[in-house]
Amino acid sequence: MTFAGKDATKEFNMIHPADVVEKYVPESVLGPVVEASAAPAAPVAAAAAAPAAPTNGYTLEEVAKHNTDTDCWVALNGQVLDVTDFLPEHPGGKLAIMTFAGKDASKEFNMIHPADVVEKYVPESILGPVVEASAAAAAPVAAPAAAAPANGITMEEVAKHTSETDCWVVVNGQVLDVTDFLPEHPGGKLAIMTFAGKDASKEFNMIHPADVVEKYASDAILGPVVEASAVAPAGASNNLAQPLLSDYSAKAAPAQWWGEERNTCDMHGPLGPSVWSYCAALCYFVWMFVLETLKTIFTVKNWKNISDKSGLTRSAIFMMVFVTIHALGNIHLFFGAIHFNAYAYFLNHPCPWSTLLLPVEIYLLAAGLLHVTVATVRTFKFKSMNSSIDQLWLFLTGSVLFVFLVVHLMQFRFVSEAAAPQYYFRSKWMYPFYCSSDDTSCQLVHFKDLYKMEMKYFESFGWVLFYEAGVIAFWSHMKEGIRKVIAAYAGIPRKYKSQAQFFGQLMAWVLGLLYFSYPLFSYFAPIKGLGQV
Repeated sequence: MTFAGKDATKEFNMIHPADVVEKYVPESVLGPVVEASAAPAAPVAAAAAAPAAPTNGYTLEEVAKHNTDTDCWVALNGQVLDVTDFLPEHPGGKLAIMTFAGKDASKEFNMIHPADVVEKYVPESILGPVVEASAAAAAPVAAPAAAAPANGITMEEVAKHTSETDCWVVVNGQVLDVTDFLPEHPGGKLAIMTFAGKDASKEFNMIHPADVVEKYASDAILGPVVEASAVAPAGASNNLAQPLLSDYSAKAAPAQWWGEERNTCDMHGPLGPSVWSYCAALCYFVWMFVLETLKTIFTVKNWKNISDKSGLTRSAIFMMVFVTIHALGNIHLFFGAIHFNAYAYFLNHPCPWSTLLLPVEIYLLAAGLLHVTVATVRTFKFKSMNSSIDQLWLFLTGSVLFVFLVVHLMQFRFVSEAAAPQYYFRSKWMYPFYCSSDDTSCQLVHFKDLYKMEMKYFESFGWVLFYEAGVIAFWSHMKEGIRKVIAAYAGIPRKYKSQAQFFGQLMAWVLGLLYFSYPLFSYFAPIKGLGQV
């Protein structure tokens, strides 16, 4: 409803794949946005007639009238769509669309949707193209230009400040200059830039305390929002169609994907566009994990409010790094007790002078609790019992995963060495992390026999089924979670997001298969030689 009757293109494209409208709500597209035609000149004493909608498209003024959940239009990439019937079916929830109801959502839509999604899946929702309005009705020649009120700032003036170097927003009737705050915002720069030059009151109030502006950013307040005192002179035409579109063919056609220059060695290098794009996407994908993990460890601005999404995504990325290391380390299980236990001992004693893993595990526990807390709060804040299963899928799989992890930690991690079977071997601080039993140059150590403990549990097919159910919940949760993280992550350029999504899904599949294989291997494979000293 925030964008009902408005152009939601920018915000919509920020969180949706390019093809979401065509894929899911083609029947909602009413047609493109067009500008109203010029109204006939009326007598001076008569009221100006309302502009008529052109027959070859829809103006943004017309789109702005359809801003309710029973009559919802949006503009996407020059097309007007009627998405009313699709609102209850949208995977991201009704609010994600209603935020841009009656508005142009092209920019935000294109950030997370494939380019052909509307034409492919929801062509029936397209009403027609967006067109510019013709010149406004004639007004008396002597009509003065609109004067900005001296006691406040108009929305027209706010709308001029939409760049990263000059960013204003309206919050609860106050105009704020948030330019200097952009790099410090816990939710990221993009969360503010989405509403640059606009009124962000509704979205702001959903996740911020009532007094947060006065308490922390009183110096950013420029003044109140006021109405303009007079209408703009109607003699000036706002018809921009000619200067914008007169040379459209010459400018746009060569840039299409089928153009000859789009597939040249000069643009993409000798490996071609596909290989290059995947290589670039992989670099961005890895850098996302490195950067966000470092931010999680070293910054104190992970989140300021309990429903801040950064507390959810950063903790998730940190835990994904850990489960990747954990999954790869568990490969030692296939090679026997000494491999598995020696690696486990190394993780608990990675440096000869310390047991570094303990603080890492404590931090990991804190990240997990933060993730669970923020996810639960956001679920109950932004979802409802009427939400569809797909909207609650992360919460449902996360709940199963939480129960699974508690049981797993009780069985293995929280068991003291005194209560666990002991494994003696000669340790070495490098791969393969152990020496032969007769090599007295290596230190004789003991550690709880995790190999024996795991094999013992997985003698029971019931425990195997329990662990496989937990792994499936983990795989599904990670698969959907990493998709959302990549889609919303501003550090990955949009042109590489689909390739980055490929690597994210590949990562989820590989980790899922590795974790799925361990219980089955332990159940069917005999215990290998313990190799104790």
